[in-house]
Amino acid sequence: MKTSEALSVTLIAIIISILSGIILFGFLGVAPGVEIQLIVSAVLVMIVITTSITLVFYFGFRRYMAERARKVAMMTLSEDEQLVVRKIMEMGKEVEQKDLWRQVDFSRSKLSALLNNLTEKNIVTKRRYHRTNLLRLTEEFEGK
Repeated sequence: MKTSEALSVTLIAIIISILSGIILFGFLGVAPGVEIQLIVSAVLVMIVITTSITLVFYFGFRRYMAERARKVAMMTLSEDEQLVVRKIMEMGKEVEQKDLWRQVDFSRSKLSALLNNLTEKNIVTKRRYHRTNLLRLTEEFEGK
């Protein structure tokens, strides 16, 4: 989650709340005897409620869409590629290729070819580390 996204969503919710308050209390008028502090507090309560609801829906929807995209991406992979991706997810954030090789029942060349395919599909990133590679799922695939 990026801070700039959260700030922009919050700003939009605040603007909507302020406009709603102006419409409700400005154009429709206020009952006689109602103090300005009461109107301001009502608008502030609207801002807090609207912002909270907007943020909950936004981040919930974002998480749902990321999970859905991950499932769709997994369906496009071969069974062997799916197995490799699942093992990387199980083993943690960053995995050494030699440790992954010990977990799957593939030859080194087959695993290397599968990882090259996953790298081309932008699912896995490989970074050289001594005599092996460090493997990590991409942020796009993890849904961050």
